[in-house]
Amino acid sequence: MNAAEFLKTLRTLRRSHAAARKRGGNLTPAQVVSRWNGAYANGTLANWRQAKHGSEGLKFVKVAGRVLYPLDKLVDFEVVTLAIIERKGAR
Repeated sequence: MNAAEFLKTLRTLRRSHAAARKRGGNLTPAQVVSRWNGAYANGTLANWRQAKHGSEGLKFVKVAGRVLYPLDKLVDFEVVTLAIIERKGAR
């Protein structure tokens, strides 16, 4: 997926945020991959979880051994990512 397609995906996600919130507050890694239309694989999310980036990156929690992504933190990550992509595109 190129940057333009990813941008389009993120814009769509902004509009669908309210509907996603009604489904609960957390998403599984598979749901995140699906939400991003396969732009990143499950393995990429696992690598990001293992990386030591301090306060940066996609936030997750472990509940009973399961990795979950809080929807509000996921949307925050998407908004920041969108802003970075838009800034780079404006150069």
